Amino acid sequence: METILLSGVEDAFSFTSKVMTVSLHKFSPGFFPGTGDLGKGRWYAVNVHLDDGINDDRYFQVFTSVMKEVQTLFNPEAVVMQLGADTMAGDPMCSFNMTPVGVAQSLRHILDWHLPTMLLGGGGYNLAKTARCWTYLTASILGQTLASEIPDHEGNLKNVV
Repeated sequence: METILLSGVEDAFSFTSKVMTVSLHKFSPGFFPGTGDLGKGRWYAVNVHLDDGINDDRYFQVFTSVMKEVQTLFNPEAVVMQLGADTMAGDPMCSFNMTPVGVAQSLRHILDWHLPTMLLGGGGYNLAKTARCWTYLTASILGQTLASEIPDHEGNLKNVV
């Protein structure tokens, strides 16, 4: 079974041609993916470097362009997608300018392929924004609309340092 794995775990699959990894990530010294040996999976890892400040619209343009080519050339039977919340505006690690709405747009693009799809959380170093992102994505998958304001309560992440 040919599978597309949309995440930063390409090293685990570097010796197989049955899994293609696709990673859209920050371009900066010291960030993933670095360098390494190329094995049997040499032509099955796609890395797209993104500059700081990328927004929802530009990310979606890049994402759909890359994924159209991946779908055409690789013809996957399943997708595993890691939804990194470190892409959110204000995340201390990534310096992107994205929102949960933009991530959901890319997610819906993949779900429209109507393939078996596994979704994983990942990244996210601002706890409140990460929780909001994954909650928004879950609601989007379920076809639910959420209020934009999160009410204060004792367990609210606003109190987390």
